[in-house]
Amino acid sequence: MTIEVRIGNLERELSRAKRRVRCLWAGTSICVGVVLIAWILWPNVLHAQNARSASEEVRANRFVLEDECGLTRAVLFSNTDGPRMVMYDELGMLRVQLSLHKDKPSLDLYDEQGKTRVDLGLSMKNEPELAFLDENENIKAVFDCKKEGPRLVLIGEKFGNQLSLSQTNDGSALNFRDEKSTTRLSLGNSKSGATLLIIDEKGKERAVLGVVTNHVPDGKKISYPESSLILIGPDEKMLWQAP
Repeated sequence: MTIEVRIGNLERELSRAKRRVRCLWAGTSICVGVVLIAWILWPNVLHAQNARSASEEVRANRFVLEDECGLTRAVLFSNTDGPRMVMYDELGMLRVQLSLHKDKPSLDLYDEQGKTRVDLGLSMKNEPELAFLDENENIKAVFDCKKEGPRLVLIGEKFGNQLSLSQTNDGSALNFRDEKSTTRLSLGNSKSGATLLIIDEKGKERAVLGVVTNHVPDGKKISYPESSLILIGPDEKMLWQAP
């Protein structure tokens, strides 16, 4: 074998060795890069796993929500009366309160002065009630749904002075009450027909228009048609009637 042939063989072996070294360095670099990336990301993976497992259940006695300025905007807590959540405006005034007191839920809305203006809840008989209050926290309107049916009540300057609209299984009624809560005017519509009653301050009927049912001395009832009109004196005696 000549020297030229040997030199050529050595050059080829050297070229193959260089390729193997380059491949080895490339594989080593990839392995080192993967290890470095895993080492950098592993704490974040552990933190995410811990956060997921921790978020499954959070227990505390009080939660406070703050805005970007550090002002308290909402608080969720529980005391001897029951759980409660309150919300404040940017001036720190109470504006919303959601509570559960003795198994009775309630939602209250407050104005800028901290006075109750809207109250939504359940009565002692578990009947829904919605009340609207004025700037002095006096109830001015109530909407409720009793067992007999829904009712809307508008209240005047004095609590007894009311106008109520109600609906029952027998029909509907519109009643006007004076300051003493005495019904003075009543308009009703029942299965038998419509009736308008005018009542004095003592609660005695003075005029009846429409369907009328009267009791006679012998205990019987006399029913008049819808077109009836009866005028009654203060002594409860009939003054005039038609027909």
